[in-house]
Amino acid sequence: MQTLEQSPETGAMEASCTVAPGANDLEYIVQAGGDMTTKEVRDGSGQPYDYAEAFEFGTSHQPARPFFWPTYQANKDEIHQAIEDAIGEVLK
Repeated sequence: MQTLEQSPETGAMEASCTVAPGANDLEYIVQAGGDMTTKEVRDGSGQPYDYAEAFEFGTSHQPARPFFWPTYQANKDEIHQAIEDAIGEVLK
């Protein structure tokens, strides 16, 4: 499986990855896509198509080439440790 870093076509999709605060101090929203990766399905169609979603989940014409889930899986131990460390600091 090709990772985002290995892809020769990063550019807008990589730049569209953001982290934003959530509803409370313990929540963050990680997302990709939006205006930077949304184009028309076909020129002149007027129908939006977010190719970040198409890469992650696939389409009827393209198999999924996920980039978010594999990244999480590769880093989940560090993510969970960072969460535990932050909770430990708050509870001191």
